[in-house]
Amino acid sequence: MKTSTQPESKILKTLMAIGHEVYLGIVRSRVYRRSEVLFSEGDESRSIHVVKKGSVRLVKQDPSGRDRVIGIFGEGDTIGAAEVLTGSPYLVTAVARGKVVTAKIPFRALRELAMRHPALAFAVGEDLGHTFAGVLGSVEHLSVGRAQERIASLLVSLAERWPGETPGQIPIGLTRQEIADMAGVTVETCIRTISKFKTDGLIRQFPRKSMVIDVAALQSLAGAA
Repeated sequence: MKTSTQPESKILKTLMAIGHEVYLGIVRSRVYRRSEVLFSEGDESRSIHVVKKGSVRLVKQDPSGRDRVIGIFGEGDTIGAAEVLTGSPYLVTAVARGKVVTAKIPFRALRELAMRHPALAFAVGEDLGHTFAGVLGSVEHLSVGRAQERIASLLVSLAERWPGETPGQIPIGLTRQEIADMAGVTVETCIRTISKFKTDGLIRQFPRKSMVIDVAALQSLAGAA
């Protein structure tokens, strides 16, 4: 899913600029297999995770006990930072969607280093802002009109967030359950809507690893809500 326009982590870039030895002293590379948990809801938050390869779904348990996907984050994204910064337990569970490589950074060491290097503190804020914008985007889809407008809005947002090699490409595979959860609709409704979008030519490709959408048409549909 890496592209030339993929946002890179300001935290990792700044740490490298401070010094390679500093980077190696604070960053721990971790590899996760599909469905492996990076951290769980309620765990004590001690480290932030920067996604270097692959993608991660964030899930939260609803009142019925079912885990629902609230967002998907990929290369360049920072997860777990909000909880670490506020000293609260992790608010969600992070699960690898496939093979995932992260840079795991203990917050205590990051904080001490940021006190000596203001550029690093600024980088943490930038990365946190990028992640927060992604969360806000996920919440926004829950308040947009009917199911088809919600799903259209979600797909456009994902295409804008992770621009692929071709216009309208979303360079990650999405399950219908993930789309349904993030759009706040049932999976049955999602299946019907995706099928209609494909029939109408709004989704031109829906393979396992990526999809291609008609951004302009879906933007128009989402704006009709």
